[in-house]
Amino acid sequence: MISLFRKIRQKLLQENKVTRYLIYALGEIILVVIGNPRTL
Repeated sequence: MISLFRKIRQKLLQENKVTRYLIYALGEIILVVIGNPRTL
């Protein structure tokens, strides 16, 4: 799953869409926090 995130991230960076990358990065952080309740 992490490798999938990495591929998407590299694709977004290559397309140079900074705002979409930031939104995606925030979404990924939220998913990690939800998926790992111990971080709360």
